[in-house]
Amino acid sequence: MKVLGVDILAGSPHAKVQPRYSAVLLEDGRITLREELTRGKLLKLIREVKPDRLAVDNIFELFPKKKLKPFFYSLPQETQVVQVTGSPGEAKALHIVAKNHGVKLRRDAGSMEEAEACALLAYMNIGCVVELFENKTRIVVSRARSLTRGGQSKDRYRRKVHNNIAMSIKEIKAKLKELKVSYSLETVRADSGYSRGEFIVHAPRSELKGIKSARGSDVQIKVTPVEKERFTFTPLGAEKATVIFGVDPGTTTAIAAISLEGKLLEVVSARDFSLHESLLLASKYKAVAIVASDVSPAPRFVEKVASKLNATLFTPSQSLAVEEKIRLVEEKFGKEAYRNPHERDAIAAALKAYNAVKSKLENIDRRLQSVNAWHLRDEVRLAVLRGESLDSVLRRLLRVEEPEEEEEEEKLESIPNEYRGIIKRLRNDLKLLREELEERQRVIERKERAIATLKRRLREALAKERREVLREEEIRRRERAIAELRKKLDEAMRENAMLRRRLEKLKQEMELKAQADLEVVKVIQKFTREEVLAAKEKLRLSEGDVVYIADTSGAGKSAAEELALLKPRAIIADMQRASHLAREALESVVILEPEEINLKRVADFAVVEKHALEELIQKKKAKLEVEQAAKRQAWLEKLIADYRAERELLLKKRN
Repeated sequence: MKVLGVDILAGSPHAKVQPRYSAVLLEDGRITLREELTRGKLLKLIREVKPDRLAVDNIFELFPKKKLKPFFYSLPQETQVVQVTGSPGEAKALHIVAKNHGVKLRRDAGSMEEAEACALLAYMNIGCVVELFENKTRIVVSRARSLTRGGQSKDRYRRKVHNNIAMSIKEIKAKLKELKVSYSLETVRADSGYSRGEFIVHAPRSELKGIKSARGSDVQIKVTPVEKERFTFTPLGAEKATVIFGVDPGTTTAIAAISLEGKLLEVVSARDFSLHESLLLASKYKAVAIVASDVSPAPRFVEKVASKLNATLFTPSQSLAVEEKIRLVEEKFGKEAYRNPHERDAIAAALKAYNAVKSKLENIDRRLQSVNAWHLRDEVRLAVLRGESLDSVLRRLLRVEEPEEEEEEEKLESIPNEYRGIIKRLRNDLKLLREELEERQRVIERKERAIATLKRRLREALAKERREVLREEEIRRRERAIAELRKKLDEAMRENAMLRRRLEKLKQEMELKAQADLEVVKVIQKFTREEVLAAKEKLRLSEGDVVYIADTSGAGKSAAEELALLKPRAIIADMQRASHLAREALESVVILEPEEINLKRVADFAVVEKHALEELIQKKKAKLEVEQAAKRQAWLEKLIADYRAERELLLKKRN
C-alpha cells in the first residue's frame, strides 16, 4: 500500500503565492520519499505516484473550500483522501491522535514530522475517508458545436448531428446492457434523433469499461462521477457490511454482529455498556438492519438501540431456553465463539433473527438476479429487512427507461403530433400516480409498524403485570419454605448438640477404661475402601491398632489392600463372608473371629480385655507363622520337583 502524508509547510491555501508542503511517501510501511514541494509539484507527484491514500490532518490545507471539488476530480480513481484527525465535528489535535495510537509526535513538531505522522496513521487505518462522489456515474451525450450559424445546408447538418447523437446514445445503451448495469436515461428529442441524452448509471466510473469521455466533430460524450450534496467522512476500517445485532443487556452487556450471509463478524461484552457505546459500535458497519433479543418481550434497552439505529426489532415467539441457545451457537460457530454466557446469548439472539429472515434474503437474491440488479443487493436487502416491500423497493430503485426498440420509435413517429402531447401528459400522470401509490404504501407500512410496536408494548405491560403477581406468590411460597427449613434446622442443631454431649461422655469413659485392663478397639462398620479411609481420618486409624469390622460381606481386594497398608496389629472380623481376593490380601495379618473374644461395642469404639486379647493374638500369630512356613516349604518342594522333572525331560531328549 502506498500512503502519501502531506502537511502545509509555509504560506496559506488562500494566498496568491502558492504554499509549500512537506510530503512523506510510505510504501508497505517503509518511508521511500521525504520532500518539500509547491502545490503544483505536489499535484504532479500525486499523478505520478498514484497513492492508495493521501493523508492530511485537515483537507482545507490543500485547497480553499471553493477549489476543493476540482482537486477531487483531478485525483487518480484509486486514491482515497484521508483526514487522520477524524470528521470535522469530532476532530482531535494531530499530536493527541498520534499519542493515542502509539505514533511518536511532539506537540511542537515540525511540518515534515507531522506529514510522516499523517502517513503512518492512515497506514494504520486511523482517520476518516473524505468522499465527494456517489457510487454512480453521469454520462452526457450532446452536440459538440453550436448550430446557430450555417447556410443553406444548416437544416441538413442539424439533422445529421441529432442523428449522430441518437446513434451514440444507442451505442452506450448497448454497452451498458453488455456490462449488465442498470441506469436511467433522460433524452431531449429533436428532428431525426436527439439533441441531448443524460444517463445516470448505478455503478462507479471504474466499472464502465469501454465508456469514456470523448469529443468529435459533431458529438461530445462526458463521463463524470455523480457528486454528493456535501463531503462525507467515513471512518477508515469501517466494515462495509449490513449486519444483524444481537443484544443481551444487563450489568454486563454483550453485543454480537452477524452479517447477512450468516457469518459472525464480532462479539463484545463489557460492564455498564451504555447506549452511546452501542451506537458507536454500530458506526463500524454500513448499516444495522435488525436488532434482536433472546427474550420476549424485548428489554427496554434493546428497543432503544433498535429505535436509534432505525432498525427492525426482532423478538422470538417465546424466550429462548438455555439449552436452545447453546445448541444454536455451538452448532453454527462452536464453543470458542463466546467467552461468557452474555456473549452466547447475544450471538443466539442474532442467529435466531438471521434464521428467521434467511428465506427472505434468498428470495431477494433470486429477484435481483432475474432483473439484473445485483449491484443494488445491499440497498434492497436493508430496505426490505427494515419493513419495506420488495416490489416497492425495486420500483423505487430501478427507475430505468427501458431501451426503446426500433418498432416503438416507428410507432411513435406514426402518431399525429396532437396526440403526442396527450400521451406525454398521461405518462406523467401515471408516473405521479405510481409515486403517490408508493408513498401511501410507505405510510401504511409505517403505521403497521407503529401498531405492531404498540401491541408489543401492551404484551410487555401484561407480561410485566403477570410477572409481578407470580413474583409475589413465589416470594410468599419461599418465605413459608424458609420458615419450615429454619424449624428443621433448629431441631437438627438441638439433636446434634445432644449427640455431641453423649459422644464426649462416651469418649471420656473409653479413655478411663483404656487406662485400666481394657484395650480400645476401633470399629469399621462396612468393609469398603471408602469406610477404611473414613475411619483412618475420623478415628485416626494407624499402625498397631486393633480393628473390628462389623460387616465383611462383599469385601473386595481394594478395601483389604488399603487396610493392610495401615499395618493393624490384629483384625477382628468374620472373613468367611469376604471375597477370596480380600482374604488373600490379608493373609499376613492376624485375623481373630468375633466368637473367640468378649467384645463390647460403644459407638465407633469397642473394648476387650487386654490380657485375653494379647494371648489370642500371640496364639494366632504363632499359628500364622507355622502356616506361612508350611506354605513356603510346600512352594520350595514344588519348585524343586518341577526343576527335576524339567531336567529329566531334557536328558531324555538329548539321549
